[in-house]
Amino acid sequence: MSLTLIELEDEFTRLTLAPELGASIVNWTVRSTGQPLLRHSDAHALNTGLPGKLGCFPLIPWSNRIADGGFDCPDGWLALAPNSLTDPLPIHGSAWQQVWDVVSRSENEVVLQLDGTTPFAYRARQRFHLSAGKLSIELLVTHLAEHAAWHGLGLHPYLPRTANTRLQAPARHVWLCDRAKLPTELSALPLEWDFQHLKALPESLVDNGFCEWNGHCLIEQADVQQGCVEPLQRTPALVGAVGGNDHRGNVLVEMLAQMSHHITADHPVIEVIVRENQLRRLSA
Repeated sequence: MSLTLIELEDEFTRLTLAPELGASIVNWTVRSTGQPLLRHSDAHALNTGLPGKLGCFPLIPWSNRIADGGFDCPDGWLALAPNSLTDPLPIHGSAWQQVWDVVSRSENEVVLQLDGTTPFAYRARQRFHLSAGKLSIELLVTHLAEHAAWHGLGLHPYLPRTANTRLQAPARHVWLCDRAKLPTELSALPLEWDFQHLKALPESLVDNGFCEWNGHCLIEQADVQQGCVEPLQRTPALVGAVGGNDHRGNVLVEMLAQMSHHITADHPVIEVIVRENQLRRLSA
């Protein structure tokens, strides 16, 4: 597969992007050593053409899985079809499956844009900026369709994981899931999923939505495998449960998501920050 890749650099790191593959991050590495700060993507990963094999991709205009074939919007039902060969439910929106355009570019910054039409018209922008070993990602979406619809935004980074990886991500509750990986019950955190302080990751799979998180996530590691932390603007897969016709009118989300990764002299320390910028009310 022939792709046009974009590279950004600062004094410490190098970032490689693939606008044609859903504006995904291919690699982010330390320039002096080549150490991967996100999951390393080789030629085979690129040739699959799948953003899920790369370092990070955007979740727009919804995140996670959607049950019941769609969800209620202020102006009625929005039907969604399965969009992945690996999942029976609609998953992670449509932006990761489309080609993005380059709006502007410099040595350490690029702005990518998508004018999407599925499942409705919207405009999405991602701004990637490198500075002093820190990667900042701004994610912005504007609803363009005639009828109002709910948006849920996020990022899907894959992070290196080893037996020495430790995580700190203060949260209070977690959504327990069924076999379809859909949330069914809001629960207090089990002890092994309580990351108020830095601790090792559990051996079992954790694919759940954590709530009442303060927006800060610290990952400390020494070696390399892979893991995933998804910064999301909303509760995963609960659009139908918390959205719908609740008389809020045409209220659409315009979110700024920033992931900040800092490099220390001893080892990488990755801090993830998610900020909801504002709610934007559009007139009918």
